[in-house]
Amino acid sequence: MGFSFRRRQNQMQHYDRQLGRCRRPLGKKRCIYFALNYCGSHSGRGEEDKFAAAGLTKAFRHDIPYPDEANLVFLCRKMAAVPVSEDSFTDSTLMDKWYSDHDMHMMYVGEIVEVTAR
Repeated sequence: MGFSFRRRQNQMQHYDRQLGRCRRPLGKKRCIYFALNYCGSHSGRGEEDKFAAAGLTKAFRHDIPYPDEANLVFLCRKMAAVPVSEDSFTDSTLMDKWYSDHDMHMMYVGEIVEVTAR
């Protein structure tokens, strides 16, 4: 079973729009940083192709999209989407530290269908 957490408003403040798309001159390490930063800061629900915008190649297996550049992929079938609420925290200091804007995560539960590695 796999778990993934997403926020409704996925805009990270440190996202640098000046980087543009991932290009070879940035170097492999910089490209990976850009792709992870981009994917972690954009929801992908819009009309934009999130893979292309992050400089990644979209591949499919079991009708599940994944980045072809990845060395390790967990292919998951979504089983549930569970909203994380403020009252679910046992440590109330976490709300002030990480959720002062009350932009809570959505927890996705998935069955791992296949794991691929290069």
